[in-house]
Amino acid sequence: MIYKTITNYKEATKDFLENEKQFHLGVIPTEQSNPLTKNLSATIAKDTAKGVKTILSADKYIADVARGQFNTPEFQAFVDDIKRCMDEKRKVVFSSVGASGRMAIQMDGAWRSFWQGLVDKIPAHRFEFLQMAEVVSSFTTGGDRALVRSVENFEDYMTFGAKQVDEAEMKPGDVLVALSECGLSASINGSAVRGYELGIKTYYLFCNPEEILRKHLDRARKVFECLDEYQSNKAKGIDNGKYIVKIPLFVGNMAVSGSTRMQVTTVELLAAGAALEVAANRWLKEHLTEQELSVVNCEMIDLNAYADAFVSLTSAQFFQSQQIGGQILEHLSAMNQNLAALVEYNSTNMNKFIESSLAFYDKAGQAMTKKESEEADDDDGNINKVVGAHGGFDVEAYKKYVTKRLKENLSNSGLGMITSIMDENSLKALAADPLGMASKMVVQYAVPEVISSTIKGLDQ
Repeated sequence: MIYKTITNYKEATKDFLENEKQFHLGVIPTEQSNPLTKNLSATIAKDTAKGVKTILSADKYIADVARGQFNTPEFQAFVDDIKRCMDEKRKVVFSSVGASGRMAIQMDGAWRSFWQGLVDKIPAHRFEFLQMAEVVSSFTTGGDRALVRSVENFEDYMTFGAKQVDEAEMKPGDVLVALSECGLSASINGSAVRGYELGIKTYYLFCNPEEILRKHLDRARKVFECLDEYQSNKAKGIDNGKYIVKIPLFVGNMAVSGSTRMQVTTVELLAAGAALEVAANRWLKEHLTEQELSVVNCEMIDLNAYADAFVSLTSAQFFQSQQIGGQILEHLSAMNQNLAALVEYNSTNMNKFIESSLAFYDKAGQAMTKKESEEADDDDGNINKVVGAHGGFDVEAYKKYVTKRLKENLSNSGLGMITSIMDENSLKALAADPLGMASKMVVQYAVPEVISSTIKGLDQ
């Protein structure tokens, strides 16, 4: 492993162009633009609902690709192996990175939550359910830190993925599911190769054409070489305890170029999630009575039904995007009108307030007697300092005077508690721009409340 310490950007650019050919990914379909969404920026700027519909149009191949894999011997073996691990109390470990890594952890969490939730429903099987909860686990490149902040560079090294497999303490008979996204992440390819070397049953899910990955990426080619070796040994009747199976899930270019958190993560979730649910349903059917199954309330469906359900979901999303898009635009338009009116109100009335203040204090200065002037307190909140001897107006002194009076009046009113939560800066701000401060409070508190209630209404 070679670590580079180039700090000059020109040298770094030259080094990348000349030496890092393995990261020139323009030939990879998932890194290219999608013809279905080529005008997305302009479309969504003009029509939000149409823009969302354009994004969803890129999902058109997901159901068919998943269905095609559901009916292969390789995918059936995948489901069978998950079920076997449940029966034998072995491990099923998901390895992934980025968006697929977060998805893997979510599936792991959903799996645990499901089995732990059954404990209260059917206490008689408490021990078995808790055992099942521990069957599935996951890890993402970069570890837990990668969940809350990007961990750069880790995914570029196969050794990191291999090390995570070692640390997971997996053994022959366990199942490793390498969710490689597009086949580009070296760390997940490293996990797959290491799993194969250790005799762990390894399933490699990838979302790019195999021939392109083989031709251009060394890190992907190493996985396919393991697959070639396994197939060759299988054809010769040789069983050396090593096992790796590929599940190709290429669904076209991403809706947003290179953003594999879109269709790639979706199809991986559909495929891997369906495998987990079908295996879990089989286990439940074997171990629970009909009465207990009715308590669980899990519908027993076959794999193809998942693809059908995805088609129905996509259709519903199209319909909802059109309806919700129109509602959102109506609410935003109304909010813009209200804000515009608020700004106009603030501007007009603030001008009137300043004019009235100037007129009032000009008269007050002229009416002030010499005795009143002499008796006035010699401090910053003194009216004598606001209006000069010849009728001049000191704006800063005026602000200090109003701040002092605000404190006195608030303290002596039913709103006295306000003084305890308003500091000197708040009082100064109120004195300088009373209507402006009120407007700011409306924008900070009232408008977010309107948005929140709008979104909740749309959800309902």
